[in-house]
Amino acid sequence: VTVSRRPRVLRIRRQAKLLTAQAYEEVFERQFPTICDVTFAPLDAWCDAVLGPPEAPFDLDTAAVRFAGAVAGHDLFCPSYECIPLAPLLVALRNRAGAPVRLLLIAHAAAAYAFEWALLRPLVGAGDVIIAPTESARRAIEYLCPDLAPNIRTIPHPMAPLGRVARRTRLPRIVSLGRIHAQKLSHRLIESMTLVPRAVRLDIAGPLDDGGWDGPH
Repeated sequence: VTVSRRPRVLRIRRQAKLLTAQAYEEVFERQFPTICDVTFAPLDAWCDAVLGPPEAPFDLDTAAVRFAGAVAGHDLFCPSYECIPLAPLLVALRNRAGAPVRLLLIAHAAAAYAFEWALLRPLVGAGDVIIAPTESARRAIEYLCPDLAPNIRTIPHPMAPLGRVARRTRLPRIVSLGRIHAQKLSHRLIESMTLVPRAVRLDIAGPLDDGGWDGPH
């Protein structure tokens, strides 16, 4: 008799400062535990425990042993967006240690990880999963690194239905969350409103300061 169980996921993260990251972590905490058992590990302390303090000499074999111990009992390890640059190194440690844990990488900004995709290409194997939140993100990853295609799954970010609220306007409403900066192309979003065939309301929310998130919102 085969007894199925919920996957055990190790989420490596720290408290998010970016508005969009905060929103995603709230969704993660609310939705993912409905389908899997999630353990949260503090990013800084976890990395120090596996890789050693930043000022300490780095030894690959020692780090591989530490990694295997740090993920023991889990089926998947899932780095947050801040930990994604370390994903190739962590997968290399996994392979060196022969640990059975698999990678679960959520590609929040798929086109921004070209270097990481190139490094991950020879390291990932069966069971490692890269989640693209949209078909556009999937195509971006496949364009940058076609060999990763078998590991990609397109799964939209899980969002619970919003509760009904009293509407102050009858206009359809669009809400955009993100850092308000030219690189985020908010101006293109505003320009696109002229193409909408009917009147709509556009709300843009996010930090107004450039490069940080302690300023006005």
